Amino acid sequence: MSKRFYLEGPWNDPVLEISGQEAHHLLHVMRAGVGEDVEIFDGAGRSASGSVVALSRKSAQVEWNPETALLQDMPKPVLVLAVALPKGDRFRWLIEKATELGVSELIPLQTTRSTVSPREAKLDKHRQYIIDACKQSGRNHLMKIADLQSLEEVCQEIRLTETLAIYGSVTEGSGMPLQERLQASSRILVMVGPEGGWTDDEEELIKAHNSFPMHLGQFVLRTETAAVALCATLMGLHGEGSA
Repeated sequence: MSKRFYLEGPWNDPVLEISGQEAHHLLHVMRAGVGEDVEIFDGAGRSASGSVVALSRKSAQVEWNPETALLQDMPKPVLVLAVALPKGDRFRWLIEKATELGVSELIPLQTTRSTVSPREAKLDKHRQYIIDACKQSGRNHLMKIADLQSLEEVCQEIRLTETLAIYGSVTEGSGMPLQERLQASSRILVMVGPEGGWTDDEEELIKAHNSFPMHLGQFVLRTETAAVALCATLMGLHGEGSA
């Protein structure tokens, strides 16, 4: 079980307080005692070793060692996932896997056939799942969850930024030399529609913004499966080319 704990920076003092959900994990799940060695990370790339020096009912004091501090590079390429959200626990699963894969930002996507339109309070709750996935995977950068956006807003971002845009398609692949394009791209946007699929108008809008379809085999995938498969494939192809 992970002894990594999230503690937002800046870390200006030699002894830091862990409270809230992370304290609950340390105190009541890990049942850590004074003298326990732990690792802390700030969600912005930095991590360091530390030791529990004091405990109370709802918090813990950790003395950290600046000499052990490490700054982890941002995952590369910058991978943004715009996805029509699945329901319930499938959204939680998607958040965990996207974090583990190195997705920099997840954009909840509103489409014609979307069935989930999350409230801000619900998105806040799901941010804890990002922390948990970072703790498990060794990632020190928290994945960002953006506000709900329309497909038009996401396509506008493609126009304004130097972004390679890929969208999931059940009917066609791009036919392009994908790996070559990946190597030339520092920012990749992956768009995944709802289980009902893109409408014809939506697919025409996506194509009009210089986006490329990617087909993932003969079977129709659930939204969260397609999103993870696309992200894993693209990160793998990009990594192969940089070896």
